[in-house]
Amino acid sequence: MLQVSGDTSACRPCNSGTDLAQGGLTVHNRTHLAQHHGRAPATADTPHRSRSGSRRLTYPALVAVLALGCGSLSLPAYATDGDVIDGQSVAEEVQAAPPAADTAPEALPVGEAVPEDSAPAAVETPPVADPVAVESPAEAPVAGPPVPVAAAAAAPSGITPFAGDTILGSVSPATGDEAGGTTVILTGECFTDAEAVIFELTSAASFVVDSDTQITAVTPAGSGTVPVQVVGGPGCTFATLPNAFTYEAPVPVVDPPVVTSLTPDRGPVGGGSDVTITGENLADVTGVTVDGIAATGLTGVTDTSLTVTTPSHAAGPVDVVVTTTHGTSNAGLFTYHPVASVTGVSPGSGSDAGGTTVTITGTCFVGATGVTFGGTPAVSYSVLTDSTLTAETPAGTGTVDVSVATTGECGSGATLAGSFTYTATVPAVPTITGISPTEGPDTGGTTVTVTGTNLDGIQEVTVDGTAVAQFSLLTDTSLTFVTEAHAPGSVVVRVRDASDESATSSFTFVAAPVVEAPAITSLSPTRGTIDGGTLVTITGERLGAATAVAVGGTAVAAFTTVSDTEITFETAAHAAGTVDVTVTDANGESAPAEFTFFAPLAVTGILPATGSEAGGETVTITGTCFTGAVDVLFGSEPATSFVVVTDTSISAVVPAGSAGLVNVTVTGSVECGNSVLTGGYEYVTVVQPVLGSITPDSGPATGGTVVTATGSGFETAVSVTFDGLPATNVTVVSDTEITVVTPAHGAGVVDVVVNGPTDSALQLSPFAVAFAGITPAASNAVSFTYEAVTTPGVGESGGAAGNVTGGAAGAPAPAPTAVGLAVTGLGGVTALLSAALLALVAGRFLLVRARRGELS
Repeated sequence: MLQVSGDTSACRPCNSGTDLAQGGLTVHNRTHLAQHHGRAPATADTPHRSRSGSRRLTYPALVAVLALGCGSLSLPAYATDGDVIDGQSVAEEVQAAPPAADTAPEALPVGEAVPEDSAPAAVETPPVADPVAVESPAEAPVAGPPVPVAAAAAAPSGITPFAGDTILGSVSPATGDEAGGTTVILTGECFTDAEAVIFELTSAASFVVDSDTQITAVTPAGSGTVPVQVVGGPGCTFATLPNAFTYEAPVPVVDPPVVTSLTPDRGPVGGGSDVTITGENLADVTGVTVDGIAATGLTGVTDTSLTVTTPSHAAGPVDVVVTTTHGTSNAGLFTYHPVASVTGVSPGSGSDAGGTTVTITGTCFVGATGVTFGGTPAVSYSVLTDSTLTAETPAGTGTVDVSVATTGECGSGATLAGSFTYTATVPAVPTITGISPTEGPDTGGTTVTVTGTNLDGIQEVTVDGTAVAQFSLLTDTSLTFVTEAHAPGSVVVRVRDASDESATSSFTFVAAPVVEAPAITSLSPTRGTIDGGTLVTITGERLGAATAVAVGGTAVAAFTTVSDTEITFETAAHAAGTVDVTVTDANGESAPAEFTFFAPLAVTGILPATGSEAGGETVTITGTCFTGAVDVLFGSEPATSFVVVTDTSISAVVPAGSAGLVNVTVTGSVECGNSVLTGGYEYVTVVQPVLGSITPDSGPATGGTVVTATGSGFETAVSVTFDGLPATNVTVVSDTEITVVTPAHGAGVVDVVVNGPTDSALQLSPFAVAFAGITPAASNAVSFTYEAVTTPGVGESGGAAGNVTGGAAGAPAPAPTAVGLAVTGLGGVTALLSAALLALVAGRFLLVRARRGELS
């Protein structure tokens, strides 16, 4: 938007458009210029508003003066490099118009204010591709390039910036910190799409368009009172509010005072303590209070300390507060302590012989170092509280001062003048005014209190003429003693002092009633498990006043008194065994009754734990509470038979069963209950061994023969013995084959036994060679012959008398005898081989011996 300044009559010749065509301007009512893109401008009386969408540079307050040869025109010029008018770049500078036609224009520096009386200036307008239509008041169309504008220049006085339809009405608050950062509200009109908010020459730190009539902005840094401008968006102009905002220097903030310590923090109740207060921000102090009372003597004030004098105050802690021009401090703690004083002595008189106990009242007695009566130290004194002590008077005469000496903050002490008077001693005679109680049991043990006067000198107390073993003097007016056993009846009680003065009263011994302790006649039941929980009924006499029931010396947690003859209780857990049950009341404890704790029936083990499906195995079952057992089950089958050996052992014969694990159950007596050993016994299937052959079936008596036995059921074999001697290198090749190495043995036929894991035997039948002591116990006999090995005869090279069997020299080995061979597997099942080849083997053995010269 352009504004005409000065005389515009010279523009009339330009209305034809010949001169203005190069300037690209349109004059409206000879006072306004507007950019135009082919649309009719606004009427002569209103500002032109571009509807082309291009940016109009409507910067406030400052303009550049242009001369177009037809009058003086002013142009808003607060454009910066890059701003455009109708899409064109802003020019680099504004030049002043020449004073005459033949004088070159003078360059006007960017940003320099244009003087009010300066010559008209011309704007260089390089040609552009997009011309701007310029119209005269007569609506004559002209064409020309847009007007580029240089950087801002200050408007001279008298030139009013164009104020279009954007209106700025107020700025609130109107003051803020020079450092900026104040949030202000701008009110007005046509704020929608506003492009800038400016405080004097500085853009706002930020702003938000709240509505078409309100903007919230944050002030930039600045100083003094400044105008505020709003640059409207497309369709709106700019608006300025002069002197709209005032920058204020920040007011320094001083924190309120802080009290950190008081020295000293204690003082006497009379006041007068000079207390130094340390802290912060104390320099501007206006007063110090002690529990609301103004302190005096304010001196030595610095920012961190000051000194005051405390006023008088009652004893106790109080708050000390410092007030400055910037506020009130936190409270510091000061404690007023009392000083020593004596305010009373009671009694105020006593014997001139001394010995009167008086109570002295006052203050600050804790830590007292002495008490005097007329300057004479008390016989003794005792501080009871800070305000009370007792003292025993020394001997003295007349009326005297009583003084208490103290130290420390309590001071040196205090005196109460004329507070105690000594009186002449009058011999005191003891009297008895009462005795309580006046009777008691003849068994003795009654504590008797004697009251009277002048009892403090009593030396002896007698009952019916016999001095009591001990009595206690409580005060001058009372004493106590304990009666001893005495026959029933009334007796004289006498007290006697050192002067043999005495007083008497009476006491009656009453025959004590005969009392009996509770009695237990029975318990039901008399047994219970070690887990506790057994409900026991006690029957007896004098049970109604029972105060305790004990089991094994331990009181039960609770019991119920049903009647004078019955009590019930529940046992707690207890170790197995027999214990005493007693009942106690005020008259004593009953004689004990016995109760037995036992372990409930439990099956803990069984040996052996495995056996044949056929049953018949005798096993031992271990556990507890077997006495009275009525049944033993293996799975669901009862034992063939069983015997309760002890309370912890049962011997049972296993019934037949199927292979696998079964539970072993013992059913006990009613009180013991039942118990199950889960999976306690296993039935196993016995493999039937079958022996087919032995290879070889003979070998030397020296052993070392590798023998292979074939058959079936060998897989569980773990050892092999020859006539009880273990073979070596036992190898179970398969369920049908075993190999072993024979041990050394005397000549003859022997049993060979293959042993399984349970030491059941797989027995090979005796061989067909005679061997003393072997009794064949099998069929299916096969033969293995131990062949005798002889040494050379007497006279032969290397020979010696006799042979390896230990017989006489030259004696032949015994004739072979047929022996059975058996194989025994698990469970003791035996397979026997036929001895069909017995004769053949025997013949072969004899032939061998004949060839060796062993037979004649």
